[in-house]
Amino acid sequence: MKTAFLCMIILTFACGRSEQEIDQFKYTYEFYKRAKEREPELGMLLNVNIKARGIDPIDSIYDVLSIDIKVNDSIITIPGIKSYMDDSQIEQLPFFKNMEKLGQYMDLPPSASYDSIKHLSIRIIDIMSNLKAFGVHGSPNNNGEFIIFNVTSDYDVIYVPDKGKVYYKYWKEYFASDNTFDENWYYRKNN
Repeated sequence: MKTAFLCMIILTFACGRSEQEIDQFKYTYEFYKRAKEREPELGMLLNVNIKARGIDPIDSIYDVLSIDIKVNDSIITIPGIKSYMDDSQIEQLPFFKNMEKLGQYMDLPPSASYDSIKHLSIRIIDIMSNLKAFGVHGSPNNNGEFIIFNVTSDYDVIYVPDKGKVYYKYWKEYFASDNTFDENWYYRKNN
């Protein structure tokens, strides 16, 4: 059934498209399937904005300088931390001092703040890398609660856990379109 569904989507999509565009759309669909399996974890990305700079040769995970996290009406930028980094390496990262600030916003006790934020940063980058999304934009520009994953140079995949929490007219109309994998998952062609 799933194979038939994939074939139907690709055949419908393929009419009049280049082989490269078809390959990118197949990759986009494969991303959707991977992300759908991890749907319960994706809530932590709703207030996150992150863009990879490439692949880290040490661990083959995305290299991320910083992670923007929206808390209330503020955006706090924390460092992109890798699991292999020790405390002295982390202290040298840009935005290190913001880890304490985010801990305060999250009402974490000072003794637990550093480790909690460190593990949050590692977890976000791990999810992003495992899904193979080079960009994640959660709740963009206060338009509602949804996540845009940059998947290829031409396609994004968008996860909308609750369409009732989408506020901007453009996005409400977009999520009523046929550019959908299922009730909560959409794709968008860039350019």
